[in-house]
Amino acid sequence: MRSPTMRSLLALSLLATMAPAALAQTSLYTPAIGTAKEGDSASFGFGWSRDHVFRLVDASHVGKSVSIKRISFRLDGKTQNALARSWTQMTIHVAHVDWSSILVNKSNGFKLKDARTKVFDQKWSFPAFKGKPLLSPASWGGVQSSLSFSFSKPWVYNGKDAIFIEFTFKGGTSPSTIKWEPQWVPPKEFMYMLDTQSQEAWSGVTKPITYFPPIKSKTGKPCYDSDFPKSPVRLDLRVDAQATLGIHVLTQYTSKSSPVLHLIGVRGNPKGLAIGAGCHYLYMDPTVPMAILAQPAPNNGFGLATSSLQTPRQTWMSEIWVQGAWLESKTKTLMLTQAARFTFKTQSKGTPAAASLQDPKAKGGFLVFTDAPKYLPFIRYDL
Repeated sequence: MRSPTMRSLLALSLLATMAPAALAQTSLYTPAIGTAKEGDSASFGFGWSRDHVFRLVDASHVGKSVSIKRISFRLDGKTQNALARSWTQMTIHVAHVDWSSILVNKSNGFKLKDARTKVFDQKWSFPAFKGKPLLSPASWGGVQSSLSFSFSKPWVYNGKDAIFIEFTFKGGTSPSTIKWEPQWVPPKEFMYMLDTQSQEAWSGVTKPITYFPPIKSKTGKPCYDSDFPKSPVRLDLRVDAQATLGIHVLTQYTSKSSPVLHLIGVRGNPKGLAIGAGCHYLYMDPTVPMAILAQPAPNNGFGLATSSLQTPRQTWMSEIWVQGAWLESKTKTLMLTQAARFTFKTQSKGTPAAASLQDPKAKGGFLVFTDAPKYLPFIRYDL
């Protein structure tokens, strides 16, 4: 483990290498990494209705105060067949918002830290677009700069709160013979596809359950008990991530005659701790309380033992760890299974924006913040 002094020196060296680029920076991107390439998904909630409100809340750039003069999106690389449309008025308001209020409410309960500032108020149009963009990724701003919005005056972001951006579309018309009604799901020709990434990439969680050690690692060799010399010991975990958590643990092919302990905790150590047990290290964190569920000896043909735990989910919980323990059939040595970690899917500071869409005339219109890609395009802020 590096010492605090060494970590500080490394951090200073990193800052020194980044300083010239930071001084020359003229744009910020959400997400900060990945927009240099074509995204792996498409966003089509922006501008799909005649009269609607579209909100973005972005906590990606906390820590840096900047003056923003323009916001832009870009077209997705998919083949498109989007019809032209215009609005008699399009406005943009910006403000600072309490990011934690978005996480808690997931709805209209967001808490602004200051008054909305109008930075854009114009008639606006999206031209028809068919086919794919000429470039991959497409240029920022879209066709005829229809996806680039220059502010009437720069807006100073404080670098402390999340950025709140509210687009209001009014009086939409289209020259097409296809009716553009204020319905919840418009014809696909009104979906202007913008570049974005998958929900897993936005949230930063690709697989909610991770095993330690990984099966394919050097330390992840199969583990066997003498009662099942040809069947490796197995641990499975399922978590029902509701207000009341359901934690379900399964072990197989441990000793038929030895009780099995299922350890359940809220913190672990990915490197593991050598305690002299067979098979694996202890990956549970012994410094915090854990539940120990004792199961009787699984005297069955599969060495199968299961346990479940119901408990209220607390706001501070970020992960659940489980691991199994038993005494080896012949040697009576303490044995440990792999450990499994479940990571709750959450939004946090530094992760991308949340988004919402509301159509006051549409049946089933909604206002729920989400990281679903169909409402969350890549963003560029010009400074």
